Amino acid sequence: MRVNESPVIDGIPDDEIWNRAIPIQEDFIQHRPDCGEPMTEPTEIRLLYDDKCLYFAFIMHDSHPDEFTRRVAPRDNDFSTEWIGIWLDTYNDDNNAYFFFISIDNVQQDGRLCEVGGWDLNWDGVWASATAISDSGWTGEFSIPFSSITAGTKPFRRLRIP
Repeated sequence: MRVNESPVIDGIPDDEIWNRAIPIQEDFIQHRPDCGEPMTEPTEIRLLYDDKCLYFAFIMHDSHPDEFTRRVAPRDNDFSTEWIGIWLDTYNDDNNAYFFFISIDNVQQDGRLCEVGGWDLNWDGVWASATAISDSGWTGEFSIPFSSITAGTKPFRRLRIP
């Protein structure tokens, strides 16, 4: 949903503007503990954009939030905790992508996945994120400037959600 104002990126997607976005509640898959298996708890994603940024809100329900593992680590380290992430195929070629992940403690990981060269964690984009924990799970918000995600020399134009 295109908007003229940006949401506040504070980890709690309760801004009225998030209600304008259509919730995405597809068949998401988990990475750990059972890679490739369906998520065991409901997850909702909302997407907004304006002239400068893409905005993502994530709501990850969990029936046992008291069991979350919490670890603060340096940026781009592998997570051993709860995390959520997105890949953006800005070239629309199914071979190259930017990725943006956050842990439950808002540790960021980003980089590029390239057809030639594989995972590149040396790429560090300029973006904002925040997370929050509640008695029903955790939430996260991203703000990714279009200037950080380019397709060759042209700015990102299209987002395809399967």
